[in-house]
Amino acid sequence: MARRVTLVEVGPRDGLQGVQAPAFVATQAKLHFVDLLVEAGLKKIEVTSAVSPRWIPQMRDHQDVLAGVPRRDDVQFVCVVPNTKGLEGTLQYPPDEITFPSATTDSFCVKNVNCTVEESLYRLKTMMPSLKERGIRVRVALSCAFGCPYEGDVPVPRVVELANRFFRLGCNEVCCVIRKSSSPPADTCHSAPYRLSQ
Repeated sequence: MARRVTLVEVGPRDGLQGVQAPAFVATQAKLHFVDLLVEAGLKKIEVTSAVSPRWIPQMRDHQDVLAGVPRRDDVQFVCVVPNTKGLEGTLQYPPDEITFPSATTDSFCVKNVNCTVEESLYRLKTMMPSLKERGIRVRVALSCAFGCPYEGDVPVPRVVELANRFFRLGCNEVCCVIRKSSSPPADTCHSAPYRLSQ
């Protein structure tokens, strides 16, 4: 197991995407937020999400955010990209890394990104050539790695199998995501070392 931990700050994306309409957080305010996080010393920041504004209105300016972040050699800027259409919207100002959302269960995957787990694997497979060509790192956010709010317990072999399949597609990292209320803390602490060691 790795001896260092990388902190990925998701405030500009996850923290702002839930702000309800009609209030819209201006692009310049988002960029100022990112600047402050950089000044605070954070080295990896999830700045936006390339999704349809119909689903997440706060992210409708994702191209402008990617165009405006202060590119630096010592900071990685990350964008959530769930599909090919989203990827196309990032290529003019590509991020250093994308977060590709998937899950261990079909129920959650369909709710979150409107496709099954197998379909999400295929989506990433079709995206990988463009990502590799541009040198963009790929981090898979594998939701429900410690239990699903819809389907309950998720066996450890299922998590390991999916992680390995994503690695075989060429991704750089698989992040095992805990969904709120889907796994009791004691169960998570008990199973995490085994899952991470695989």
